[in-house]
Amino acid sequence: MESLAVGGIGFVMILLYDVAQINERNGFAWALSYIGYGAVLASIVFPLAHLRPAESPRTALVILGAIAVLGFALLVYSVLIEIPLALKKSRRTSSGRRQVVAVGTYSGVRHPGFLWFALCLSALALLYRQRAMTEIAAGLILFDFLLVVIEDLVLFPRIFQDYEQYKKNVPFLVPRFARRK
Repeated sequence: MESLAVGGIGFVMILLYDVAQINERNGFAWALSYIGYGAVLASIVFPLAHLRPAESPRTALVILGAIAVLGFALLVYSVLIEIPLALKKSRRTSSGRRQVVAVGTYSGVRHPGFLWFALCLSALALLYRQRAMTEIAAGLILFDFLLVVIEDLVLFPRIFQDYEQYKKNVPFLVPRFARRK
């Protein structure tokens, strides 16, 4: 349960990072971001160091491991690579608010990081099939879901000038692959 507490603190720090962005405390915001992401990562990595994957056919272990790695890689890309690259190209408006990142993974769903995080943790829960890992995965996915709901309803409309229009065009969590005309 310590891992869930650490992960919960991590998500609170990420929430405070968003609040700090609204208040334009960018240096402080980045510190909260690093602490938050580090705590969430630690809440996953440290338990894995003490657990062993479940006895399963080798093929199942390889597939689940690959899915977990893919989910993690996509999460890192969407959150830590794609957003900073898009921010370099974006401009602040006269009000000081940013414009949304609406390209790449963010053109298909507003919170792609949630999907990748849930994919990674679900694969880990299936790979390890131990109560501790399942509880950690479920708890962290729930914390992340609560975070994206708060971001979507309260914080992002205050951070991004065009967020309400973005919400009309891009689905919350279920990607839309083909646009209707």
